[in-house]
Amino acid sequence: MARDKKIEDFRKWLEMRKYVQLNNDAFDYYNMMIENISPMLVYPSLVENGIEMQTLIEYAAAQGVAAVCEIDGEFRCGFLKWSDILNDNGVAKTCIITGSYWSKEFETKDIAYFRFTHSQQPATHLQWFSRMFANVDDSQRCLVRNTKYAPMPVVSTTNEQQKYEDAMKRQQRGEDITVIVSPTSNPLFSAGATQKKESDKILNLGDPAMIEKMHFLSEYHAELKKRFGAMYGMCFKSSAKSAQESLDEIHGMDNFSLIVPYNMKSEMQLFADKCAKLWAWGGRDSVTFSELWQREDNDAKHGENNEKEGEKNAESVSDIQTG
Repeated sequence: MARDKKIEDFRKWLEMRKYVQLNNDAFDYYNMMIENISPMLVYPSLVENGIEMQTLIEYAAAQGVAAVCEIDGEFRCGFLKWSDILNDNGVAKTCIITGSYWSKEFETKDIAYFRFTHSQQPATHLQWFSRMFANVDDSQRCLVRNTKYAPMPVVSTTNEQQKYEDAMKRQQRGEDITVIVSPTSNPLFSAGATQKKESDKILNLGDPAMIEKMHFLSEYHAELKKRFGAMYGMCFKSSAKSAQESLDEIHGMDNFSLIVPYNMKSEMQLFADKCAKLWAWGGRDSVTFSELWQREDNDAKHGENNEKEGEKNAESVSDIQTG
């Protein structure tokens, strides 16, 4: 069974690559973000009937819509492609559902589908985030790799070159050495024993601003995570508060970040209603936010209540002063 599961996952991975055009590093980030948003909604009947929420989200994210059908008493999930003329709601009478190793045509009334609203296709912006995360990692790898390059002496004769190379080889063997070079033959000194600029005789293959660049890339990586979180209901909270900021300004992003989760929940409820009608699964009332997203939702509502309470208090104070 474990081997069959691995084969099935690999087939699904290959099928997903047809719709998500990313290199391996970026595709790893794409999968990671799918895993991050898949636990958003809880629909117990889906899991009880052999379909993981992440599988449904993966298929829906890649093309905007995914479907569940019944074949020989087994429930399966796959990509949905309309095979007839669409009506005003963007739905056709017939469709083709394709899984990792199967494809079958159905009448739309016999299947249940879940979509990210009518026009939203998450793969578009998830691929953008994936590419940016992968580019940041690639830049950081380049900077880390460049740290291996130490400043290299620049010499004018093969004799000086031999002296430096012999000294470095002895040092690499672990020998304790002291190199004494007379001022006249030392390339860092002129004949008058006056030290020249080190940049004249030292070749630095590393980047002196490397630490600053590494810090910038780390900050940008964190900023990307904040932007991704703000889109899917995980708005990053800041502990800093300016005296000029109102509670509404502080919690304003909380409500914005819940737009997509509420859209997803609404579409999942429609999907659950169809499953209840077709196969007597749990319906609309069984679809809920998971504990993490419930907490974010409650925090957003708490911020609204605090703002309203503050407005009431301000009105009360104003009434007392004018009275």
